[in-house]
Amino acid sequence: MTRFQRIRGWWKRLPLGLRLTFMIVLSVLILARLALPYVLQRYVNDKLSHLDGYGGSVGSITVHLWRGAYRIHNADIHKTSGKVAEPLFKAAYVDLSIEWLQLFHGSIVGKVFLGEPTVNFVAGPTEAESQLGEKAGWNELLVSLFPFRLNRLETRDGAVHFHDHYHKPPVDIFMNELKLLASNLTNAQRKNEELPTRVEATSKTIGGGAFEVQIKLNLLDKEPTFELEGNIKGMDLTAINDFLLAYGGFDVAKGNLTLYASVASKAGTYDGYLKILFKNMRVFVWKKERKKDILHIFWDAVVGTVTTLLKNPNGTFAAKVPISGSFGKSQVGTWRAIGSMLENAFVRAMLPKIDEKITVKIIKKKIKEKNAKRNEGKATPTETPSPSHKVKAKAP
Repeated sequence: MTRFQRIRGWWKRLPLGLRLTFMIVLSVLILARLALPYVLQRYVNDKLSHLDGYGGSVGSITVHLWRGAYRIHNADIHKTSGKVAEPLFKAAYVDLSIEWLQLFHGSIVGKVFLGEPTVNFVAGPTEAESQLGEKAGWNELLVSLFPFRLNRLETRDGAVHFHDHYHKPPVDIFMNELKLLASNLTNAQRKNEELPTRVEATSKTIGGGAFEVQIKLNLLDKEPTFELEGNIKGMDLTAINDFLLAYGGFDVAKGNLTLYASVASKAGTYDGYLKILFKNMRVFVWKKERKKDILHIFWDAVVGTVTTLLKNPNGTFAAKVPISGSFGKSQVGTWRAIGSMLENAFVRAMLPKIDEKITVKIIKKKIKEKNAKRNEGKATPTETPSPSHKVKAKAP
């Protein structure tokens, strides 16, 4: 007797009422599964329509019950107020699923994978003509779309653009081929570390440069606690001439940019630096200046002269810009930056690498030293003898 015949015999032996109940339940489950993608699509579109100042739409939705996931296709979020043409966010698909491996750590958490995401930031003269994505309720949106805590975020083939249509010339600088991985966002792995979360990202920049950043952080601290180390290497400066003209009033004929950054933060205090190197940069070239007005030519000549004088023998114009302060009260060491440029030009060439990695441990030490100095400044008042009481002279 075959297996099919045994199942058929078992089915016929069941009471008629039980068979009917089973068939009804099975039919309901099949219909619910077929309708689920359309129900989810209406639900997601409804949630996107309630964003503060933003709206959006999604295409079809695919459900994967076997892995506890669903995939949103052709997601699009745009600003509904003001005049901004570019969408704030769009992606070929957004995949939300349960991270099954974390069940072994006793946590039910989720992960999000973004396929070909693009983010557009827009600068404009007014808030209505700008787009930064602030105060739209993104956390509430994510919670409504996915009921589990987000523990992992990954992107592939992403892009980030910065637009400014209100300057002449208009500005569009970007990074593409973005790969990003943020892991252990909720410390589901129960790591006994001060900075358990990791974020790593790489991309190509405008002008053929390479971007890379690594961040260690603790998202559970009330105040930002992180260590950041990143760099941009070999970016062709002529590719950002529109940006330089719009915000610096000059452009370049040739040159490459390399940038290194190291920043750390703890207890509301941050410290770090940017190390910027311009290789073989030429600003004033008469062939590109002929069509400009006299003031523009004069400014390019001044910038070109200064950068030529401050180049070191290796042909590199460089500056190390220290950045420190507290959130909401930042400061950039301008004079120290100028000093580092002069040192690079006349004393020694800056090496194209991170000088010193700024860590949370260094921040803690600086906070401790600052508090010690503050306590020293509060001198304990010395006791002084109380003035003697004046004795009234008796009248003769």
